[in-house]
Amino acid sequence: MSGRRGLGRSRLNARDSTGVQSATLHPNNFEIVQDSLIQTDPEEEFVKLKTQAEDLKKQLQAINARIRELEGGSKKIARAACVNPAKCIACGICEKVCPTGAISIAAGNACIDLTKCTGCGRCVSQCPQAALWMKKV
Repeated sequence: MSGRRGLGRSRLNARDSTGVQSATLHPNNFEIVQDSLIQTDPEEEFVKLKTQAEDLKKQLQAINARIRELEGGSKKIARAACVNPAKCIACGICEKVCPTGAISIAAGNACIDLTKCTGCGRCVSQCPQAALWMKKV
């Protein structure tokens, strides 16, 4: 342990003689540090992390939707992707390249959610069957 500590700095992750992780804080540092003395079950931690990831994904989708609203203002998008079901082979490439998650594969065809489509055209350029095109809306 170093004797050099600056004002407001803390010494974290130090271990005492029992091997327990502890933290020493400077009196002027208002940060609250909680020792993690209890180890969690890896399966339980996995489930918790998976749940947190799903929550974050939902938050990100909501944020991106709001960004699209603000970017577009009150006007609608000028164009959107459309699918020709006769040509679509449901390969899923368009679904993977769509930055807004507007495309899903269902019943053997790509389906476009026009509320999410921004008209970027990435799906059209990547479709190997030329089953997608842009249409004015």
